[in-house]
Amino acid sequence: MSDLVEARTIASDFLRLEWPRRWKHVVGVSRRGREVFGPVLDDSTTSLLEVAGLLHDIGYSSRLQDTGFHPIDGARYLRSIGYDRRVVNLVAHHSFAYHKAQFRGLGPVLVDEFPKDPDVPHDELCFLDLTTSPSGGFVTVEDRLVDIQSRYGHGSAMYDFVEVFGDELRSVVRRMEVFVGLG
Repeated sequence: MSDLVEARTIASDFLRLEWPRRWKHVVGVSRRGREVFGPVLDDSTTSLLEVAGLLHDIGYSSRLQDTGFHPIDGARYLRSIGYDRRVVNLVAHHSFAYHKAQFRGLGPVLVDEFPKDPDVPHDELCFLDLTTSPSGGFVTVEDRLVDIQSRYGHGSAMYDFVEVFGDELRSVVRRMEVFVGLG
């Protein structure tokens, strides 16, 4: 139930009209998953990244908002329709979601409902998310973090998250760049 066509349909349904920039971003994350990791990962893992890339931000949709934290809201929806548990886990935990959840008082909710699966490619998805611009193209991690802080503003949970965990995010990106031969 987690093929690329179905994922694209779901992501389009929740993002294309309401969140057109998010839609472009997730399409870019998915496409880049194949481009960047296809040469170094097995096809099954690369396909998993493509699917998760399309679905990782569906929780932004107003139709899915429950907690107001998109990783949990998107993962809850995917779980409710019986989606592949690995994709659900990637959506729930993408890009250091646990730390972001802590800033919102939702850390226990995240880990209780979606214990992190260490066997899925979390760092790879984080890399793709942090190096794909809102319009779906490549962006440096530095520019992406600046963009995030400028969009959310000083004093917001996301601004503070980048301040506290920026070095760890950069470290994940650097590690993945070395892994795929870009660094």
